[in-house]
Amino acid sequence: LERVREAMAMCRQCRPELVERLRQHLLARLMLLGFHADQAHAGLGRAKEDAYWLRLLARGIEEMRGGAETRLRAVECWEYFREQAIRERWFAANSLEDGLLSMRMAGIVSRLPWDMIEDLREEEPEKSGRPGRDGTLPPSALLDAGNLFARACRADPHPEVFAEWLAWAKRNRHDPDEVAELWRRARAEDVAPLLWLAESAEARGAFHKSLKFLEQAEQLDGLNPEVRKVRRRLLVASVLRHFRQHK
Repeated sequence: LERVREAMAMCRQCRPELVERLRQHLLARLMLLGFHADQAHAGLGRAKEDAYWLRLLARGIEEMRGGAETRLRAVECWEYFREQAIRERWFAANSLEDGLLSMRMAGIVSRLPWDMIEDLREEEPEKSGRPGRDGTLPPSALLDAGNLFARACRADPHPEVFAEWLAWAKRNRHDPDEVAELWRRARAEDVAPLLWLAESAEARGAFHKSLKFLEQAEQLDGLNPEVRKVRRRLLVASVLRHFRQHK
């Protein structure tokens, strides 16, 4: 703490315009090293709690070694940063930057074990339920990576973003058909959501619906090897079904 005070005094003499930025960096580092907030503030004063400060904290917490609670704290801090950054006009809601940030947050939450998410959800009270006008999510909603993927896709409806959301929905207790349907509506030129919807309908025994999705995929890209593979599989399934029905 004494060396920190010396650094601040030297900064005031040599580069007074950098004092506030240096204070923010030093306070963030002290807190991450385990210093109590009162100790840090006594030595340096309080930091200006702007978007720059919140980004420092979010990145620092994200780099800390810890369990699910630490990673969840990082996500919450990123959400505070997003809200403040939009207020300070670093970027706009539903912009490309907003989409990239939401994907970063979704990546953190999606790596948490499902049972751990359930435990945290029970501990986290439902706070002010609905998202804000700029898409800001309450803490309880941040526990569901699907909310973050959805926000990312609204900001940047890129096929890779939808693909990651669909892959996550398949692994977890979420409806991948709903994600694929949203993907299909947002990007009518993509084959991937149609293939998933065709395979999902096939698994449920809805062959007519499956063929309908497949025909749409063939209209978009009839030479796609995945499309042709599904066509062969549906043809065999149709033949076997007719055999079972003695047709």
